[in-house]
Amino acid sequence: MQQISNRNKENISLNEFYFPKEETIPVEKLKEIYDNFLLESSSLSSSNNLINILHLLENIDKTILLNRLIINHEFNYFLTNKLYHLLKKFYKLNYLNESEAILFGYLGRNFFRINFNPEKLIRPIRKCISYISNYEKYLSYEDYLKDFHKLIYLYIQNEEILNAILNCLCSKYYIQLIEQTVYHKFLLIDCPSYWIAYKGNKSFISFIFIFRFCLRSK
Repeated sequence: MQQISNRNKENISLNEFYFPKEETIPVEKLKEIYDNFLLESSSLSSSNNLINILHLLENIDKTILLNRLIINHEFNYFLTNKLYHLLKKFYKLNYLNESEAILFGYLGRNFFRINFNPEKLIRPIRKCISYISNYEKYLSYEDYLKDFHKLIYLYIQNEEILNAILNCLCSKYYIQLIEQTVYHKFLLIDCPSYWIAYKGNKSFISFIFIFRFCLRSK
């Protein structure tokens, strides 16, 4: 994935939609923005307009975003499909272009902020984690992993996701990092933190983890 600088983010104009000031926007106005976007989403400018809206959402009070008219709006299901396809493209092609990488970051932060965890994203998230545990090249995408980290936390109570995390902790790359005392935040800090955050029965899963770790370390 290409490295995205702050300068690139600033180059995306916020003038294509008229937005009110973030702190004063009422629920009805935000719903209108969502409605208008869905009506125009087939246009060529829809990608930039979507980034504009997501940029706006980062500064809107969370209570507005959790309002029933907003959280249940079809726009959020549109976002789910968009994120689903970005995750799928990344684990299949190992690549997101510049605008897709920016969009991925906005989507991850937005979903994390409102604790939005649709079931549809479980499989692509699990697949991405599996690829990270099996292919060392994915570990170099630190910007991607920082945003991906937020998504994983939304699903950390899901056993499929936790199992994929255990595979990361038992991967040969994890063992190599420990042996070489090389720092990598996702494997050495984030992955163990998911295990700590899991609230289910850890006894059986601990046994699986130790068993896998011993097999990989031989």
